[in-house]
Parts: sequence; C-alpha cells; structure tokens
Amino acid sequence: MQPSPPDHALPDNSLGDGVYYANHDYAGLLRRLAIICIDSLVLVTIYLVGGTLILTFGILNPLQLLVSFWILAWGYLTVMKSTIRTPGYWVTRCRVVTLRGQRPSVSRMTFRLLLCLLSPFTPVIDLLWTSVDEQSQTLRDRFAGTCVVRSRAVPMGTGDVRVSYYHALSYNLTYAAVRVPR
Repeated sequence: MQPSPPDHALPDNSLGDGVYYANHDYAGLLRRLAIICIDSLVLVTIYLVGGTLILTFGILNPLQLLVSFWILAWGYLTVMKSTIRTPGYWVTRCRVVTLRGQRPSVSRMTFRLLLCLLSPFTPVIDLLWTSVDEQSQTLRDRFAGTCVVRSRAVPMGTGDVRVSYYHALSYNLTYAAVRVPR
C-alpha cells in the first residue's frame, strides 16, 4: 500500500474551474485606453447636455442633478457594461467576463467600479499593470475576478481557479486566477 501525499502537496481545487483565452484575445493597454476615452466622452456629453437642459428648465436643482448623474454613471459603468456593453466596448469589440467565462453580475461590476475609484492603486498604475500582466488584466480585474476579452473570443480550455500571489512595490497582492495547464 502506497502512502497518500500530505494535504499541502495536493492541488487546491476549492475555487472550481475557470476558462482561459488565447493571449491575443485579452484586451491590452491600447484597447483599454480607447474604452476609457470613449466611455468618458459619452458620460461627459450626457452630463453637460443633460445637465444644461435640466438646469435651464428648472427640473432639478444642482445637487439633485449631481446625484442623478452619479446614479446614471453607476448604471452605465456596471449594468450596461455587463449586459449590452457600453459604446467603448462596442467600438473596441470587447466584453467583460468572469473567470468562468460568464457575464459578470451587477454586484461584481459594482465591486470592480469601486476598486477603480477607491483602490490604493492609482488609475495609471492600474492601467499600466496590463503591460506586465500575462493576460493583460488590470489590478481591478484581478481582484474582481473579471477579464476583458475581445467580443468574439472563445475559451481555449479550462483550468483550476487558484489563489495567486504577487509581490511588487512593497504590496503583497492575492487574487484568484485561472491556472493555465502546461
């Protein structure tokens, strides 16, 4: 009878299986910059045009307008991104998926948005992370368990979702990632 390996030697599959894509299917830095520019332009246009009309006709006061805009921006950056995609994602032919290749929930997209707005990493560091990440993902994508891929991307296969550790700039980062079988 052969002894069984110790528990720490067994692979941990407690997070389940996920999918991975070809490296060229992940959205890189230029596509992400285009998405940000297009979606920012849409939001600013909505705010300026809508705000001007609303304030001109006295429909809302400035505080109500600001709150309304934040609610609209949240819906645009979470609900719309995860369902029909924003114009930035349409133009660049990208979509957001979970580690399992599914459409992300609104709560996951809200968490992703909050990571972008409130994380200790500046948006510049978050974006530049795509140039050093194997799958061109931002830090917020890593922590939210999402990936930005081309809209027609098809998973190449499945792999275990495992906890990954990364040490950089005096940060010890831990996030779930799909282990690509070698």
